[in-house]
Amino acid sequence: MRTMFAKTCPTVLLNWFLLIANANCKVNSAFPVLRYGRQYPRDLSNFGTPAAAAAAGELIAWSRILDDEEALCIVNGHGTENRGGDVTVDAALNGASGATMRVIANSAQAVAGTSYAGTHPVGQRVDVHVKDGRRYVEIREVAPSEVLILINR
Repeated sequence: MRTMFAKTCPTVLLNWFLLIANANCKVNSAFPVLRYGRQYPRDLSNFGTPAAAAAAGELIAWSRILDDEEALCIVNGHGTENRGGDVTVDAALNGASGATMRVIANSAQAVAGTSYAGTHPVGQRVDVHVKDGRRYVEIREVAPSEVLILINR
């Protein structure tokens, strides 16, 4: 029996969804902060503008914090254009000199597999910068509607 979903959803899209769901389950089970951490919206700065809540079609970012662990979740809210920006992180948890955050999930990479050649591959360390007392990470060229998760461990 064919369902409405099967009639309207191409097999490729369904396979993409299943790949992302599988990758998400693996990440969630490995990092309790993603399941139990409190959620905090994160500001974004583009092109030197003051940090503020994301405008429509820009990166959407929030953190999940559990004890001394921060997971930064980022979604490109634009459906057709790459996006980037400087995303605020918790200054108390990422204030040490040389602080970094590690990419633990990249939805574009989960789909492409070993052929992935985009930005922020899983395992990459992203430096935490400071400007005017604000701690942030530089996120660049996130593909349309894709997701990144970084962690400070």
